[in-house]
Order: sequence, then structure tokens, then C-alpha cells
Amino acid sequence: MQSGLIIGVQQIRKDCVIFMTGYVVEREKLEHNIAAVRERAGDAAVYAAVKADGYGVGCLALARVCESCGIKRFAVTSGQEAAALTRGGVGYEEILMLTPTSDIREIEELSAMGVTFTAASVEDARALSKLWYTCGRKPRAHIKLDTGMGRRGFTAAQSGELAELYDRFSDIEFTGIYTHLCSGYDGRLAKRQYRTFKAVTDALTAQGISVGLRHIASSAALFYQPQMRMDAVRVGSALFGRMAGAERFGLLPTGRCFVEIESVRTLPKGSTVGYGACYKTRRPMQVATCPIGVHNGFGVERAAGEQRFGALIRELLRRVKRELSPESGLCAWVGGVRCPVLGTVGSEATVIDVSNARCVAGDTAVFDLNPMLLSHIQTQIM
Repeated sequence: MQSGLIIGVQQIRKDCVIFMTGYVVEREKLEHNIAAVRERAGDAAVYAAVKADGYGVGCLALARVCESCGIKRFAVTSGQEAAALTRGGVGYEEILMLTPTSDIREIEELSAMGVTFTAASVEDARALSKLWYTCGRKPRAHIKLDTGMGRRGFTAAQSGELAELYDRFSDIEFTGIYTHLCSGYDGRLAKRQYRTFKAVTDALTAQGISVGLRHIASSAALFYQPQMRMDAVRVGSALFGRMAGAERFGLLPTGRCFVEIESVRTLPKGSTVGYGACYKTRRPMQVATCPIGVHNGFGVERAAGEQRFGALIRELLRRVKRELSPESGLCAWVGGVRCPVLGTVGSEATVIDVSNARCVAGDTAVFDLNPMLLSHIQTQIM
């Protein structure tokens, strides 16, 4: 997939008479959200998470917009993303790679670019320390704590080992320490992790250790748990206005997907639509087939970080309601007319009701699609 940020959205008329296929991020709304994030963060440093290729819209293009709006710290999850930013001419204060690496060649290359690494274990620190012996250069790193995700990082039970890390690896410049929240929405879970994180960092500080920037807050925590801002925050979904309850905080959803209609046909009364034949037409209905589906991220409302039981139940109820009453569920827009999605969304095809829209094959349908779920859709810079 070729990725990029389409920023000339003002050229696309709302009645969709300009035909194109691709994903469009409205730059003005993105800039609005960035400003809201910076205001909410206050004195805390802001890391724009441009991982997963900028959540599908291009890590370099997204970073350039963030930089133009005053965010100059970036979080990535691969050496390729870090290299793309440094070679792409982005003016940055820091690039933090959240995924540890033990590849000495990659460490040498990224360190020369000024990238900050993650040390989530003694083994990670040992790999980073080799840079001093091979290049005579100290790498910078943030230490990662595991306070509940169970994936990477030192646990609270390893606090003694963690304290020794600073003396043992004096050839590494430790400039920060962070953890990853299970959920920024759930105050009970978030506060439990926050207490664990703060207890460990306070203990290190009490021993005279300078831990550098402390950061725990994700997009959700920044807005729902403001007391967790600490020294820095890491935001991704908030940039796109796609976190749950975003409208409560004045965030605007960005991004629309423009898809060329594949075919238009009339279905007789009593025709079934989609897998499971769960929708049946109550009258003759003009429908359009559009080449977009769950394979592209459409109809997959639940994003990472929203996977608790309650959220699953709410999603199930939304799906039932959508099947019983398409008018209240997913839709597309054709020529400015709202067109309900009929039946289940397929892997690569979706059927919409265009009875009230004048259209033919080749016209454009506009779908609301979360860029964080975007997949297999070509984007471009206009």
C-alpha cells in the first residue's frame, strides 16, 4: 500500500462530482485536533505517535503536519519509520522508537540519526551498550516498565534490578521512563497502573537517580485521566478525532474514503442482501455495490484499546440495531444523499441503498472510515 496524507481536500466538492478513489484526511480538522491536544497537554511534552505508517495515512506526511503545528517529538515502532522521518527532512526534537532492537547495525544507524531507543530488559540495555565499544558513542534510551500489559518492560518486582541498570550501563544515556496503559478510558485500571508506575519512579528518584521524562498517558488518558499527564504524553487516535467520546472534548473526526461505485442495480421486493441473508428488501430497491469492506477497515468500529466486555456488548447491540433498521446504522454518501448500508459488510464489498440518490456505475460514494483501521486503500498527496 502506498501511503500518504491527502491534504487538498478543499478541491473535493461535497456533492462528490469530482470522482476519485482514495482516503482523504482534512488538514484543517487535523490541525484543529493537534491544537486541542497541545492545549490539553499543558506543560507536558507531546509525542505524536506516527506508528503503523501514520495509522495508514503515511508516517512522514503525518509528522510533517504535526511539525508545522508545533509538535516535534515523535513515537514510532520500527527503524524504517524512524529512518523515514530523519531522511524526510522533518524537523524533530526527538524520535522515540517504542519497540526494542538488538540489531547492532540498526542501533548504529539509528543512533547516528539521533533516535532514542527503548530498553525493556537487561538484554536490550546490553545490546545498546555495545554502541560505545563499536562507535564510541552513547545511545539515548527510555526505560519501559510493565505495569499491567504483560508484554514488554521491567515489572515492579524488578525494581532492584532496574535501579542497578543506571550504574551498570553508564554507557547509555537514559533520558526517560514510560509504561503502556491497558485502557485510558477505564479509570480503575488506569489508576492502578499509574500508582505502580509512580511508586517505581518515585523510588528511583529517592535513590538519587534522574529518570528523565516520565510518560504514561495515551490519547484517552490525556482527556479522561488528566492527572496522568506527568512530563509527557503520547497521542495517536486523538490526532484523528477517533477516540471514544472525542466530540465531548471538541475533537473532530478526520478522514473520508472516496470509492468508485462498481455497479447499480434494482433488487425486487423480498431479495436478501449480504452474508447470512439477514437483510430482506421490503420493496423494490435500487442498490449500489462498492468495492470496500472489512478488509479495508470499513464496518470494523472497534479499535485497539476498546476490547473490554462492555464494549463488545455495546458493539453487538449496535450491529443488531443496524440490521433491524439500516437507517440508523452504517451509511455512505452519494451526491450529498445519505445511503444506508444494507446487510452485513463483506470482506471487500458493501451494498448501499441508493434509491434516493441519482447515480451510475463510476460515480463516487463517500464512506466514513477510521484511518487507524485503514488497510489496502491507496492514498496519495494532492
